[in-house]
Amino acid sequence: MLYDNVDNAQISGFEGSGGIYFFDKKILAELGLSRYFISEQAAFPFKSESKRTLSLKVDHAGYSLHLFHFVESEQIGLLRKIDGGWTEVELPEFSNLDIHASKHFEVGSARLFVNISLRNVLNNDELILSGLAIRDRRYYVTAGFQF
Repeated sequence: MLYDNVDNAQISGFEGSGGIYFFDKKILAELGLSRYFISEQAAFPFKSESKRTLSLKVDHAGYSLHLFHFVESEQIGLLRKIDGGWTEVELPEFSNLDIHASKHFEVGSARLFVNISLRNVLNNDELILSGLAIRDRRYYVTAGFQF
């Protein structure tokens, strides 16, 4: 499959979120909505037109935990095949959970941190699009320092 080049394509839309803090702003609960208008699907294959999110963030004593649940609308990809023809691939609505945890500490004038991210934790989808990282389960561990 090959992506098609498009002379002119645009994405417009709106995103909104609102949240409530608890316990001296150590906990934040948020709801979010996004709606996009895509002028040319071939230029932005598999871009969801809408997304709903629910987020819970906890920050305390250098520890941080972020739970992020989302629901994305169906995704459509217009892809050009090697023989020059077109094929349309439609992925159904998708819901999943991301988990991010981190710890930072101060050592003199430096700040050390460790982050762990788990993406698409609930992924039971057997869908595989060869060569495209869509809806796959991913794990990241990062560490570093700032001074």
